[in-house]
Amino acid sequence: MLFPERMFYRRNKIHIKTARASMLVFLFLVLVGADQSWGEIIPGDRRINWKPGIPGGIPSRTAICANVKDAPYKAEGDGVTDDTAAIQRAINDCPEGQGVYLPTGTYKLTYPLSIYKGIVLRGDGPDKTKILGNSSSARTIINIGGWVEKNATHVVSGYTKGSKSIIVSDASDFKSGDYIIIDQLNDRSFVDKKDCTWYNRENNNRALGQILQVISVETATKKITFDPELYYTFSPTYSPQVFKVAEKVVKYAGIEDLYVERVNAYPGQGFNIRVQSAAYSWVKNVESNKVSGRHIQFSRCFRCELRDSFIHHAHNYGAGGNAYGISLTEMSSDTLVENNIAYYLNTGIELEGAGPGNVIAYNYTDVMWNYDYPDTTWLMADIGSHCAHPYMALFEGNISSHFSPDYQHGSASHYTLFRNYIDRQHFAKHPAFPNDYDGNTRRHRIPIDIWYFNRYMNIVGNVLGQPGDTGSYEIEDRDCASDEIAVYKLGYNSDGDCSGAGNDPQVKATLLRHGNYDYMHNATRWDSNIPERTLPPSLYLRSKPAFFGNLRWPAIGPDLDPMAGTLPAKQRFETMAPR
Repeated sequence: MLFPERMFYRRNKIHIKTARASMLVFLFLVLVGADQSWGEIIPGDRRINWKPGIPGGIPSRTAICANVKDAPYKAEGDGVTDDTAAIQRAINDCPEGQGVYLPTGTYKLTYPLSIYKGIVLRGDGPDKTKILGNSSSARTIINIGGWVEKNATHVVSGYTKGSKSIIVSDASDFKSGDYIIIDQLNDRSFVDKKDCTWYNRENNNRALGQILQVISVETATKKITFDPELYYTFSPTYSPQVFKVAEKVVKYAGIEDLYVERVNAYPGQGFNIRVQSAAYSWVKNVESNKVSGRHIQFSRCFRCELRDSFIHHAHNYGAGGNAYGISLTEMSSDTLVENNIAYYLNTGIELEGAGPGNVIAYNYTDVMWNYDYPDTTWLMADIGSHCAHPYMALFEGNISSHFSPDYQHGSASHYTLFRNYIDRQHFAKHPAFPNDYDGNTRRHRIPIDIWYFNRYMNIVGNVLGQPGDTGSYEIEDRDCASDEIAVYKLGYNSDGDCSGAGNDPQVKATLLRHGNYDYMHNATRWDSNIPERTLPPSLYLRSKPAFFGNLRWPAIGPDLDPMAGTLPAKQRFETMAPR
């Protein structure tokens, strides 16, 4: 799509006046409503129509079924008394569509809270309502959902990209309103599970799949109609199958406006909050502190949301999943992670065996430590993937130091990075956490490191590096040094691998780079094979989101001045009161 008015270009750097930028945004918003023609900037086989999160946004639940401090529950909220039974009883008694209220106080838990129906657990805000997980044996502090895997049936036809129905060998187990997963055996031309056997079916030999909502079932014809459309064309060669996410999927459950802390370390990989086998469920305005494992994990979730939250610190920063921030796993699809802060962790936001359609947008991530915390000098990944095989994800408008789809536990593909600022090292020293940053100069100072067997990535309209950068544009198929500065590192077996031997040339060969500004050359680079050079404001939003307030939107891009503006999440972090 070409706009009636075009931007001016000079030496590959865009110069644009504010009035013209506003006109282009307006024209985009008018035209995008029909068919999202912006996709011409990225070929159709490499992207989808992203529609993440809860349609219409997180619902406002005003009906309160229980105040946990009132009779018959009588939680103390004094940080000393064990309030687990009182809060769980209130949850058990609460009807669907209502909320359990935790007024200002500190609530001690000695075993996990379980939310297994569509209710909301709500506090007075993270600075007032605090939940302390005091058990070293409880793997999870708060859990939404459950887990029951069902038997699969074969998909006979209809499994092409864009399809909204399939024919199966046996439709008798399915009904309208079910949530299903379609998957297939791994196509080794671009899916490699490596050693990741702990996610998805058949020891992750079916690593590529998608969650869908059943709209109707015609038992006689064995036809299942669903929403959304398929995001990928499955192949009869790899035996596509379909099965229920669970017999009962929890819908419209939420956690809001509270603080969660793991007081005692868990001797393994635990969770502060885990949402599993859920749809249209959410975590909003939550502060999660000190984890052993993953702060917040969405597992087998469909159109869920995590937003406006602050995730930070861990008991152990060692290797093995001990200090992860936000994790999407087990085919989670069309889930939105928006306007969050991830700080002082091993990694900020990870896709691990996730499905397609997920959007990671407008988050601020900073200070990711290696296993040698607190003396690390290695730049870890703020945002990336870590277990086969997430695909068709959008990363938009984030500010982070280092983006890395890795190959530690398998492959990923078809990611789109759009309008992010990836600066390779911001490491803010914040007065709220005065002991958190030693000021060491980091090695592995590369904004984008795409490991071996990660294919068909789209890098479009980003700002990469820092002013004054000198070094290489890319490191690929050659020996390098761990302290070498570059914009890209492509196709190596690990972040620590600097040997040209064994490099994967298909990473670069399938990589699309278009309209990215890098400080190594102080210029915007375009792909000569793509004629369209107008960057839309967003690839999933149709207008400026309300949470941006008076801040400029879009915030980041080579077509803006300054190119890297402020995100609401970054603004919140910078103005945070000292702890």
